[in-house]
Amino acid sequence: MISFNGALLKRILRHEWGAKDIAGRAVRSAGGTTVYAGPLTNRPYQDNGRLIRAEDYVPRMMPPVAPRAGMAMLMVAEAETPRFADTDTIALFHGGRGSPSRWSSSPL
Repeated sequence: MISFNGALLKRILRHEWGAKDIAGRAVRSAGGTTVYAGPLTNRPYQDNGRLIRAEDYVPRMMPPVAPRAGMAMLMVAEAETPRFADTDTIALFHGGRGSPSRWSSSPL
């Protein structure tokens, strides 16, 4: 099931969507991990992020924001010690201003 936000992005990016799919498949076939996130912010990262498999994610109407520094840390950690090789992942960040105290997710 695709979320409203995901459907909207697919419509807006319709001309790039095919290239995005091809690039993701190329990364995964080479043993890499694709990481998806919601809107990026410049908020400081507070060591409160993690990755989950995309198939384990439950879509939300509107994705919470993801700090750029947190995304960088999660991607570097995954590159150095892969836990999700050949997989699509979703970046999750816990708490922070404007997000709930439970784990919040960042879909595309």
